[in-house]
Amino acid sequence: MSPGFESRGETPSVQRYAGLALVGINHRVAPLSIRERLSLGASRLEGAISRCLRDGELAEVVLLSTCNRFEICGVAADPSADVVPHLVRLLSEINDVGVRDFEPFLYAHEGLAAVRHVLVAAETAGRTFLV
Repeated sequence: MSPGFESRGETPSVQRYAGLALVGINHRVAPLSIRERLSLGASRLEGAISRCLRDGELAEVVLLSTCNRFEICGVAADPSADVVPHLVRLLSEINDVGVRDFEPFLYAHEGLAAVRHVLVAAETAGRTFLV
């Protein structure tokens, strides 16, 4: 449990994070050749977000594309749905890269673990850049 919850005596509700998941790759797990293929420039961002929301399986989506990582974080429209396979498909479709090409380097987090991943990534972003 994170120190923030313990210090306030709160317990995070697992249901609060139902349907939330994140998939991605980063410089620690994927070679540059894969990261380049999954890179998403600003000119393609709006279309990628529209594609992620088009089929109605996701209620919300966040895309993060930098030189070191590409992540899709989504909230399923149906909280009981397994959203990870859908996010993997979207990662493939919006970048036109076969799943087999990046699957060995992929990580996935669900629920509270996805929230923790985002917070840790944000906290360490300034300290883990490549030069």
